[in-house]
Amino acid sequence: MRARRRRILRLAVPVMGGMVSQTVLNLVDTAMVGRLGTTPLAATGLASYVNVVSIAFLMGIAAG
Repeated sequence: MRARRRRILRLAVPVMGGMVSQTVLNLVDTAMVGRLGTTPLAATGLASYVNVVSIAFLMGIAAG
């Protein structure tokens, strides 16, 4: 049972780390673009959503 948990964690930890770093990157992008107005901020929000979904899909495939 412990060996199984280790194998799962070996796959899950890099995926979780990637998702956390992507979320932080999107937060910084939003903070920087937020000063430009509502339209650029809305565009950043949409792009961030597409980016997170794409990265999650690709990281899931890469992890196996």
